[in-house]
Amino acid sequence: LGFEEMTFGSVTKEKVNNNYLIPTEGSQAPVLSIQTIKNPNAQAEAYDFSQNKWTMINFWASWCNPCIQEMPVIDSFYRQNKLNGIEIIGITQISPNAGGANKKQQTLEREWNILELLNISYPIFLDSSGDGVNDYGAEVLPISFIIDHKGKILKVGEGTKGTMALLEWLDEQIE
Repeated sequence: LGFEEMTFGSVTKEKVNNNYLIPTEGSQAPVLSIQTIKNPNAQAEAYDFSQNKWTMINFWASWCNPCIQEMPVIDSFYRQNKLNGIEIIGITQISPNAGGANKKQQTLEREWNILELLNISYPIFLDSSGDGVNDYGAEVLPISFIIDHKGKILKVGEGTKGTMALLEWLDEQIE
């Protein structure tokens, strides 16, 4: 694998095989302007990492089977630990060029149905601009990040194995 680091402001990103850039551990987390999936037409707001000791961000999509398979495990961890200073948020993206309002609505409904079917209780947000997906290099899903209350990226996990490793790391921190 060919790794190369580049710096964009305060965010250091890692380029892997010339494909995509992901922020590296130890760098400042990019700002996330997101809105709740329950109200996709609301004004996007910057997420405030300072509210929690740790925040785990999980990028997912309804077409991503590994994303859907890991959601119940993430949710179980969230239910057990949400009072321990840990926040978990899921972020999905519907491209602004997703084929018109009808296609966007169908995608939102499909994602909402998945969340209801799996009884997901952790907050799910929408990155309608795609800026969060781009800034976090979330081209390969699932991908997760653990960010501290100062907005510093502590851990990055790619794929389901990466997400499970992050949950194990968080579990060790609260023991």
